[in-house]
Amino acid sequence: MLQLLLSNSGLLVISDVSLTDNRASESGGAVYASGIAQGAQLSRVNISGNRALLGSGGAVFASNVNTLSISDVQICSNVAGESGGAVSASNSNVLIHTNVNVSNNSAAKDGGAVYSFAGQTLTLYDINITGNSAVGSGGAVGNVGSIINSPVKHLCHLFTSICL
Repeated sequence: MLQLLLSNSGLLVISDVSLTDNRASESGGAVYASGIAQGAQLSRVNISGNRALLGSGGAVFASNVNTLSISDVQICSNVAGESGGAVSASNSNVLIHTNVNVSNNSAAKDGGAVYSFAGQTLTLYDINITGNSAVGSGGAVGNVGSIINSPVKHLCHLFTSICL
């Protein structure tokens, strides 16, 4: 098991690894990134089976990160005790793009796949989001802020989980 925690650093880069079956008692089942001025980049990563037991971001949680960029990544079967079954971000711009599959994740609150809050921008481009669920709003995506989602290969309706 590999779990990454990074706080107050310049740039976090995670590539060419698998992050599977990790547990966090709070947020960020596999990755917890906080206060990263230059941002965080995840590429060519398989992230599956992780849990944030009492927090958000079953796979990845970012707080006060300039930009969280996720590309060429498979994120599946992660669980959050709060919001963002796969990815949750607070005060962080999120860019999920280019050959990303986000599937079968779940959240006990909002955003079965992705949850972004605190007024930042969420950009979804060239991705598949399927089979995710949330007890609250946004079976696929829960967002409080700006959202840019064009083109998305397969995205379930933002608040009802009806696939478009």
